[in-house]
This record gives sequence, C-alpha cells and structure tokens, in this order.
Amino acid sequence: MANGNGPPDWKRGIIGAVVVAAGLLAIGGVFAGTIVKFSDAKDVVAVLGAVTGVIGTVITAFFGIHATAAASADASKTLSTASRDSQDSAQTFAANMNPDYAKAVLDDLQRRRLAAERPDTSGSR
Repeated sequence: MANGNGPPDWKRGIIGAVVVAAGLLAIGGVFAGTIVKFSDAKDVVAVLGAVTGVIGTVITAFFGIHATAAASADASKTLSTASRDSQDSAQTFAANMNPDYAKAVLDDLQRRRLAAERPDTSGSR
C-alpha cells in the first residue's frame, strides 16, 4: 500500500524480488563453492546449513520490517479517521441538545482537540 512514506507498492515488489534473488544467488554461489572445496557431503551440508540460516534470517527481517511499516501506516490512518468520526459525532450530538449544555460540551471538545494537537513536551512517549 502506497502511503506517501515510502516507495509505491510496485517498487516494493521489485525490491523484494531483488532481495530474494540476491539471497538465492548467494546460496547458489556458496553451494558451488562448497562442492568444489569439499568432497564429503556432510561438509557441504554443514556449510550450506549455516549460510542458508543467515541469509534466510536477513531476508525474513527485510520483509518483516516492510510489513511492520505498512501495518503502522494503516493503523495511524485508521486512528486518525476514527478520531475525526468521533469528533463529528460529538458535535452532531451537541448541536441537537439543550443550547446551554451544548455550549459546555463544544467547549470541552475544543479543549480536547487543542490538547491533542499540542506536541508532547513531557519527554515520555
């Protein structure tokens, strides 16, 4: 999903394909090198096991980071929409009630909106 914070979907797909292809090429190169260097199958398996474990972990981390970033962007968008929807509902509710009470509710809503827009200066996240 293109969210404005990273490359569009098609670029992410190409980058992912390049990462997987590079991993497969590296494994193929190590395989070819181990067959030339070692004559015993157990030595070849030991080297390939270590290399494929590392390369597999790096590729998995790459896709995990991208999936987490996309999920975070989606969650932020959903939260923003939900916040706007709840504010709109509160204003609609306030507009249909006793005018004296409505003013108090709208003032409270405006105070909360301003507090939400202010940056956090407390130093905690």
